[in-house]
Parts: sequence; C-alpha cells; structure tokens
Amino acid sequence: TTILSAGIYEVGVHLEPGNYEVVNFSAVQNTEMYLFHEGEEPRVFELILDEVIYEVDEDGSFEELPEEVVKSDNIQFELQVGDKIYPNLVSSLMLKQVDQK
Repeated sequence: TTILSAGIYEVGVHLEPGNYEVVNFSAVQNTEMYLFHEGEEPRVFELILDEVIYEVDEDGSFEELPEEVVKSDNIQFELQVGDKIYPNLVSSLMLKQVDQK
C-alpha cells in the first residue's frame, strides 16, 4: 500500500511500475487524479467523496440506499516507468498494487 498527498509522482522514481487501484482518499471536495503517459493525452480519474444516495418512491417518500448498493468498483490503472500521476487537492490518496487481470 502506498499513500500519497497532492503532488506529482513519477513512476520509477517515486512509485514502482505495475497495476494499481485507488482504495481510499481524503479530500475536502470532489477532485481528480491525472495520469500522464508520454505521447498521449492525460487520463483523468474523478475522485468522488462518499455521498448519501436516496431512492424516491412513486408516492414521494424516500429512503437511504444501503452502502453495498451504492458502492462502485475502485479505480484501476497501469503505471509504466516514466508515467506521472498527479492527485489534485487530496490530503491523502491510498493506492494498492494489484495483480494484472
């Protein structure tokens, strides 16, 4: 597990190459993480804070959906030597190296 704060990190210098997933992050607002690979347009990943999601019934009443219904898959990406990532406006970003699928 690797924990980063806002800044620019280079693969091969600050991080090992490999496949990663975002397992958690802390920020004061929704933000983004940028992945730069030489010769390509940057990839942008939205980092969305946990939200309370409600289901509205036909009669206008609503109830909070259980967390397991709302939870989405973690962001996964591959990092190669020379790539750079920029987690914007985060106080912490937790990455976990995962096996290639």
